[in-house]
Amino acid sequence: MKANINKFIVVKFKHSRLIELVFHFIVLLIPLSWIYLFSRFTRLNLYRNSKMYIISKAFARGIFITRFNEDFLAGVMLPWMVYIVIPIDGLDTQPHVWIWNDYEWIFKPCKGDVVIDVGAHVGLFTLKCLKVFKVDKVVAIEPHPANYLLLKRNISLNRFQDRVLALRVAAGSRDGYAELYLSRYSHSHSLMFKYLDSINVQIATIDSLVEKLSKVDFVKIDVEGYEVEVVKGMKKTSKYV
Repeated sequence: MKANINKFIVVKFKHSRLIELVFHFIVLLIPLSWIYLFSRFTRLNLYRNSKMYIISKAFARGIFITRFNEDFLAGVMLPWMVYIVIPIDGLDTQPHVWIWNDYEWIFKPCKGDVVIDVGAHVGLFTLKCLKVFKVDKVVAIEPHPANYLLLKRNISLNRFQDRVLALRVAAGSRDGYAELYLSRYSHSHSLMFKYLDSINVQIATIDSLVEKLSKVDFVKIDVEGYEVEVVKGMKKTSKYV
């Protein structure tokens, strides 16, 4: 059955600077954020790699860390009682999804929708769709092996296994294989921007994925510069926008 696409959104939009400033003003009133701000503005490295510095930095961005482990992973409690495990280098991505709503400036998912999350990372937007917007199903696309494992783990932690199809694949303009270039940051691996290291990953078009679905209502794309290639792979599905 051909997909019925009602809404479509590409790439992430810049958050409101005013919203960010108001939020930071409120956070300034809370002592836990002072450790981070003191170290940041005095350029002291005394606390830079300590757990307290990381916790205070995260708190200054509205992120509540509940625990660490030796693999530089943080357990984070999000709004709506959503719990995730995320690499420490990816903590800054959380406010963009859960506070500033970067992906929802034009459209947003609705109850009962089927959503495709292209560039799912560890599942921040996937879990928001399920918990906040009450969508029926999410197809979460993430090609990097470590991110994919965390994505699966976060889905399980929040008991959404029956409503998420997680695919270890990259989206693009063709089906086959491609080089995924590895950034130092877990959320910045790219098929477009070249780094020293890379791995070979499977790549598929959205068209080929949509053929297996009865409908698609919302597509979010955040793939570090490769968005145009992803859209090229949506020639059939774009007819239903």
